Amino acid sequence: MADDVASSLQKGLRTRLRAFAGVAAEGVLSIRDQPAQNVALPYLRFGRMDIDQDHTDTGRHYIVTFVIEAHTRPARGGKVEAQRILGAVVTALERAEDQIPVTGYDLSAMNFLTSDVRRQDDGKTHIGEAVFEARLDAGDF
Repeated sequence: MADDVASSLQKGLRTRLRAFAGVAAEGVLSIRDQPAQNVALPYLRFGRMDIDQDHTDTGRHYIVTFVIEAHTRPARGGKVEAQRILGAVVTALERAEDQIPVTGYDLSAMNFLTSDVRRQDDGKTHIGEAVFEARLDAGDF
């Protein structure tokens, strides 16, 4: 059975981010869906994923808006570290449709929308969020 659009896209994003040297160069230790307690920083996490579907004569099309979170450590720069990691994520993903393997769908667009970095309630750690929009075509009509 084929994966749903969200699972297929997330697998492709994980593959691309792991393979992209710029993300590794920023010291990202892992890419998580749901991190365990006391996970080593810095890491990336898949945040929310909103899916809209459209039907046309050529098949189903999906617009997926999703967030990649950068969780950073205070001792290594916090906000600056989060901004640098997000910069590497944007470079890895934006307009990289042909570099992101999405099984069962044609990834026809990958666009960066916005980003934000915030200090957490502990006053030390920061979380940066980069928001993207992807268009995937199922072409199954």
